[in-house]
Amino acid sequence: MHLAPQRLAVVVEVRDPREGPKKSRYPFERIVVDLRYLDAKPGGVQSYSCTLLEGLSRAILAGSLTTDQEAGVLLRLLYHADVVVIEGSSYRRRESEAEKAARRNTP
Repeated sequence: MHLAPQRLAVVVEVRDPREGPKKSRYPFERIVVDLRYLDAKPGGVQSYSCTLLEGLSRAILAGSLTTDQEAGVLLRLLYHADVVVIEGSSYRRRESEAEKAARRNTP
């Protein structure tokens, strides 16, 4: 008899990293952040490219060229892309009727 609550087993799907992120089933199901170190160092300062991509079409929603890696950069990109992330799911603040219908019709 176990008196302590049992922890649920976490199932981790092993994937080849070369596959990239999973493809979305409908617009804005997933948002992908691409953060890259840039080889060019103007004035000896390391630069980073931070790009926010929509998961279905891989369209660029927002991008930034910065000299630091901070959460504020990502939050600013989310604001400029007009996207809200709630508990791991992403939503556009003002979705079109087609986007709403596509989200409702997915299994």
